[in-house]
Amino acid sequence: TGTYLNSMIFWGENIVKGGRPGEIRSLRLIKNLIKKGLKFSKCSILSGPEIKKRTINIKKENIKCIKNEGIEYFEVFPGEFFIKANKGREITKLYILPDGRDSDEMYVYGFENSLSEDMQTNLIRKIKGFENSFITRPGYGIEYGCLSPFQTNETLESKKIKGLFFAGRINRTYKYEESLEQGLLAGINAYNKVKGIEMINSI
Repeated sequence: TGTYLNSMIFWGENIVKGGRPGEIRSLRLIKNLIKKGLKFSKCSILSGPEIKKRTINIKKENIKCIKNEGIEYFEVFPGEFFIKANKGREITKLYILPDGRDSDEMYVYGFENSLSEDMQTNLIRKIKGFENSFITRPGYGIEYGCLSPFQTNETLESKKIKGLFFAGRINRTYKYEESLEQGLLAGINAYNKVKGIEMINSI
C-alpha cells in the first residue's frame, strides 16, 4: 500500500489528494479493510526537494563513490547546512544524490521538509555552492493511512482476517530496510500458511 491509503500531500499552504506527486491515492482498499474490522490511524513522512544539477556548483574532486556488490552509494556534494535552533546552532549534513545516471535532477537528502517552495529556495541558496540552485520539485509531506497498533501477530498475519499478511508502511515502518525485512517475513509466512508449514516469527 505504501503511502497511498487515503493520503494527502502537503507543502506550504498547498494540500493535494494523492499518494505521491502526480499519482492517485487508494480509497476503496482502506474502506473495505475498515468494513472488515481493521482500525487505521494516520502516519506521515517528509521528502526532500529535487534540484537542477546544472544550477549547483559541483566540483569533480568532491565526488565520492562507495561500491559494494550490487549496490552503489553516491556521495556527490556533501554540504553543511546550519539551522538556528532554540538551543544554539545545530549542524545537519546534506547529501546531493543523482536521480539517475543520465538525470539532470538531484535529490537533497537530509533536507526533508514541507515548507513553502519559496522558503525552501531561500534556505537551500544559503549553502555554499547552491547560491543559484533551482528547485524542480519542492520537498513535501505525505499523510497516509496505517494500521493502528496490535492488529497483527508476530508472523505479521492479521488477527482479524486470517491469511492476510501486512508488511511495510502500513505497519508504520519508515526505512526501506525495515520494509524489506517485513516483506520477506510476511511472504515466507504466507507461503508456509498455504503449504501447511509452521510459520516463523523472525528471519
